[in-house]
Amino acid sequence: EGLAACLGLPEENIVISAIHSHSCPNGFEGEGGIVGVHSHGYVEMASGRVIEAATGLEGALVEVTPELASLHVRGWDSNRNDRERPFDDSVHVLRLRAEDGTVAGAMLNFNCHATVVGPFNRYLTTDVMGGVRARVADWVGCVPYTFTGASADLGNRQFRRGNDFAELERVSC
Repeated sequence: EGLAACLGLPEENIVISAIHSHSCPNGFEGEGGIVGVHSHGYVEMASGRVIEAATGLEGALVEVTPELASLHVRGWDSNRNDRERPFDDSVHVLRLRAEDGTVAGAMLNFNCHATVVGPFNRYLTTDVMGGVRARVADWVGCVPYTFTGASADLGNRQFRRGNDFAELERVSC
């Protein structure tokens, strides 16, 4: 509601995607979340940051031309139940180029249960999605809006060598 009001758009025109970490704060899924510990103030803080980022966007809107790049990535993730079973290994980048050639925005989508950092971490982390997003930002021309698709049976656990930030750095590339 707050984002729609800030941008002067109908609520149904707002799309928000969320990632998760196995060690992140809880609060969006109700009192106590799935691990039984509620992170007080987290929902308000996260929602406020989204609205803050959107403030002033309306004046920066430009006409764009879309560019789509798609590829398949193997050896990074797999079917979580059996690495030999089929899975969707598609990666899509939608770059939005303004008339002057600059990149006005971009979206990155890949399918993966994208967690590496383990349950003993107490830092806020964007985990795999943020690591990959940071790695492609220069190539894309901006930090892309990154989201997962069908990720329930996909994961990278069969290829991981740990569950810390060093492993996150390794798998993000």
